[in-house]
Amino acid sequence: MSVLRRQGNEQRDAKGRWLPGVTPVGARPWRKGQAPNPSGKGGDYHEMQRLAREFTPRATEILRDIANDPSEDSRNRIVAIGMLYDRAWGKPKDYDPATDKQEIRPRFDPSLYTPEQLTEIERVLRMVAAAQAGTENAR
Repeated sequence: MSVLRRQGNEQRDAKGRWLPGVTPVGARPWRKGQAPNPSGKGGDYHEMQRLAREFTPRATEILRDIANDPSEDSRNRIVAIGMLYDRAWGKPKDYDPATDKQEIRPRFDPSLYTPEQLTEIERVLRMVAAAQAGTENAR
């Protein structure tokens, strides 16, 4: 007995699975870069999401009741309040200082200015320096 069963032009293994490299008749292979299921989530996931969204108003009422109940343990009230904030305003974004890019300022290039403009720039810078020197002396 052969491991391969022939079914028309298709080939399957002993368990009925398609052999690698064999395309079933009538199947259209996906184009390169195209995903057959872009979200990667099945029907059960979407059904559970729908059910959870239907329950959301009631769940929010329960969280409000817990947060408003003075006889409830304070830890439970704090968790309920945090969950309500997250749902109402969204979870706070993580802050990573490494992702902050320092502003890149262009360097001063005097060749871009006329002699009159350079004279005016120098005059203004001298005024700023004098004002700063005056405030430092007042301290």
